Amino acid sequence: MTSSKSSSMPELSEKGVVQTLPAPVDNPRGDAQLQRALRKVDYRLIPPLAILYLFSYLDRGSLANASIFGIKEDLGLSPAQYNMLVTVFFFTYGGMEIPGGIILSYVKPKYWIAAICCAWGIVMTCSGFVQNYGGAIAARLFLGITEASFFPSALVLVGNWYPRLQFQTRITAFYVIGVFSGAFSGLLAYGIHYMDGAAGLESWRWIFILEGIATVVLSSLILIFLPNDPESSKWLTRSEKDAILANNSAEGNDGHSHFQWKYLKDVATDYKVLMCTWLSSSVNIVTFGFSYNLPSILVQMGYKAEIAQLMTVPVYASACVFTLASGIYSDRRQVRSHMIVVGFTGALVGLILLYVLPKDRNPGARYAGCMILMSGIYMSFPGTLAWNSNNAESKGKRNISMAFQLTIASLATAIGTNSYLGREAPYYPIGFGLSMAMCASSIIVAIALNLLIRRENRKLDVVERETMAAGTPMDEAELVKLRFRYIL
Repeated sequence: MTSSKSSSMPELSEKGVVQTLPAPVDNPRGDAQLQRALRKVDYRLIPPLAILYLFSYLDRGSLANASIFGIKEDLGLSPAQYNMLVTVFFFTYGGMEIPGGIILSYVKPKYWIAAICCAWGIVMTCSGFVQNYGGAIAARLFLGITEASFFPSALVLVGNWYPRLQFQTRITAFYVIGVFSGAFSGLLAYGIHYMDGAAGLESWRWIFILEGIATVVLSSLILIFLPNDPESSKWLTRSEKDAILANNSAEGNDGHSHFQWKYLKDVATDYKVLMCTWLSSSVNIVTFGFSYNLPSILVQMGYKAEIAQLMTVPVYASACVFTLASGIYSDRRQVRSHMIVVGFTGALVGLILLYVLPKDRNPGARYAGCMILMSGIYMSFPGTLAWNSNNAESKGKRNISMAFQLTIASLATAIGTNSYLGREAPYYPIGFGLSMAMCASSIIVAIALNLLIRRENRKLDVVERETMAAGTPMDEAELVKLRFRYIL
């Protein structure tokens, strides 16, 4: 459902009589001027964010590739210490997302995003020179701090430009690049491992160093290419700027949104935010628990280490296809819950296949289980974010609700990454059991949230009819609020 239900909306005349003024159409795709403007935005905004997201995923996930190229042996890491290296990143990553969201309320997006991009590139490069467990822990902690606010900042930036019903397609467009980073990371690591011994450094060190340097270079390009807002974008015509700004105003998405403490209270007590947070947390528990161990699981299937890296490519490629298709479907059908339920169901099927199939044979069937699992779980994530963002009643609340959702989801990741215990290989009863439980519970939560929102929208319909019938005087902002409906 949308925030508008007709082609016009009431407005007060000077005498206090309710008149009509243009309203956002039910389907923003029907506004030709707006769509021409948004196509320009697609080429200017989404590619830089997609590339940044790719690098953020490459940098945080490089530890998994380094693990099969000798970092454990060279630093003398025990299985417990390696798991801690994976985990500590998410402590600082989750803890800094809300502060980063608050800072974004006062700093122009491209300057903030460029600064944190440069910072995490420097940390990544330094990670290639650590000499012991303590140094590696420090590097992972600082990487979490510097990367933390990029994703919520990117989501807020996208939300500032696009209509609610075109939001998921756009975030999916750069999210699938992050998904593809799993495939690209495997290819990159496969190539870099041939640098073993270059300049006296092991191949796993070169993974960190080269990816870090590339990230620092990228940060300077962000200052040139990433747009801040419609008004300051010289590549838009005046009429195109007006079309975007008018749509933002009609959806209550205009103006500044400096932080207010009441937003935290509103977010923490809103069942819609909490249920979407459960869904995204479930995705992270399943995704990171499995993906961080995917190369090792493929090795356990009988593949050599370097071949296992290549075998990750089709897994992530299939996830990209299903994730993008899910985003397009959700925006066109104007609903979020459908693909979330489908995605979690697919992930559950993949997990069951991997757990019940014999571990000493049927590698092809188990590999198919990997593809089904990753396709299903990845396609669920953009929907959980779009659902939360779309149903925030104000811009200020949306900024904090997105940061809150991602903070909890990031902290939940620590549970997933520690659920696949090395001593339980290749069966991983705790890892697979936890993941199956999260998928099953999330199917129930998504269906329940859909039903609760339907009930709430029916109540809002009644309120609108009664208010309009009474002829209650309202200004434009009050009318926008009255016509707001939650998306299923």
